[in-house]
Amino acid sequence: MRTILLSIGVCSVALMLVACGGGGAGGSSTASISDERPSFPRQANSHYSVVGLSAPTTADARQMPIYHDGRHLVVGVDQGTGRIGGLPTVSERGDVTVRHGQLSDGVGSSTLSAYLADALKDGQAVRRYASSPQVRSIGSATAQERARVVAAVQLVNAALPAGTKMRIGSPLPGFSLRDTVSGSGRRFVSGNEHDNTIHVEFLSCAAYYGCPGGSGATAWTRSRANGIANSYIQMSRGANAYKKPRSNTILLAHEMLHALGLIGGDHASVRFDTIMEAGDGIYDTAQGIPQPLSLLYPVDREAMRALYGRLGNGDSPTSFGPWESSSWHVVGVGKYAAFGVRLANGYAEPWAYGRRPGTTLANNRSLSGSATWEGSLLGLTPAAEAVAGDAEIGVNLTTMRGAADFTALESWAARSAPGEAGTGTQWLDGDLGYTISVRGNTFKQTGGDAGTLTGIFVGGSHEGATGTLERSDLTAAFGASR
Repeated sequence: MRTILLSIGVCSVALMLVACGGGGAGGSSTASISDERPSFPRQANSHYSVVGLSAPTTADARQMPIYHDGRHLVVGVDQGTGRIGGLPTVSERGDVTVRHGQLSDGVGSSTLSAYLADALKDGQAVRRYASSPQVRSIGSATAQERARVVAAVQLVNAALPAGTKMRIGSPLPGFSLRDTVSGSGRRFVSGNEHDNTIHVEFLSCAAYYGCPGGSGATAWTRSRANGIANSYIQMSRGANAYKKPRSNTILLAHEMLHALGLIGGDHASVRFDTIMEAGDGIYDTAQGIPQPLSLLYPVDREAMRALYGRLGNGDSPTSFGPWESSSWHVVGVGKYAAFGVRLANGYAEPWAYGRRPGTTLANNRSLSGSATWEGSLLGLTPAAEAVAGDAEIGVNLTTMRGAADFTALESWAARSAPGEAGTGTQWLDGDLGYTISVRGNTFKQTGGDAGTLTGIFVGGSHEGATGTLERSDLTAAFGASR
């Protein structure tokens, strides 16, 4: 459904997703683990869950998302379940087998053009935020609802270029926009909206517009000449999708993509594998292809990169320029973790996973004092130069603080495979170092060199540590064992 209102020079667009029944399970318990080596490639018959994990905080919005499928704990952007397994082995680094190569695994220019034209309808000019928006929960949002918002923001942020990723603003419990929406779904300017803000409000079925018709959520955007001024998302607590964490996260991400600029007044065609369709199909664990564990399909992620990386307000949605369907990968498969990076069209996606531990690190009674994990880092620069080196993660098990150090870093020529240690050229000054803090089975940077580090401990008894590192000059992933 679309409603367009003109008021004091401002345009408002509403998009409602109906039939939000929500399929798929919300989570599962940790499987009995006899073999700690993760399956590679990851098995396809699994799906996203955050049940049982520490809820992300507002400070985690720009960290890579962390989730699980019951058996594997995962960080970063899931690459699917097949093609990366066909990459050739190029070297060995300790117990890590290194794979590298090019794959035709992108959506390509023609599909991306069709998707954006479809999502924006009738050749409508691009409208997007001119600068990174903040997301704020408003009204009577519970702690669980606010955590779901953060989780959805992380998943969408993983598809946005650096410098455009959303941030989480402080909640506004005494603020509501529900009275700005009429019973017919028309939305009017109140003058109280916060600029450059995506407002998210959870409402009862009786208070939410459209609930009797089966709708689970609606997004309105308000634009000015320089782009989107602010957005408003209503989420119905009465929808079936609300009752299932996975479905509710998909629905939140769907509405956030509308709020960020996929606002043509309708939804993407079912000919695309996407969370932007109009019905319950967005909750399926597979459309034409299995849904990535990180929920956004490849075309959803690539559309966000084009919208916020190549396109500006007023542009044609298909004027993003050359767009390759192939990508470069570097992958490490170790005893306790698989990890890697995909690079395409100037954007890199890091990822890592391993077997989900049976307890949190703090509750592992077999460990005391301090623990150290040693292994390898692999990455790609924006010019597709492979980078490799040593990784060491150390944690004081009393304070749950420690360090992540990456040393002996070497690089190889663009698109060349990383060789054995000592065969490359020193990368920058050869090392990177970070202080880290641990929460549950996750860790992140608290200081040190530039970069965003997001890590997880894996293996039934935390035998492995793995994660991602994002910098302007390098996107990397690492895996280590103790």
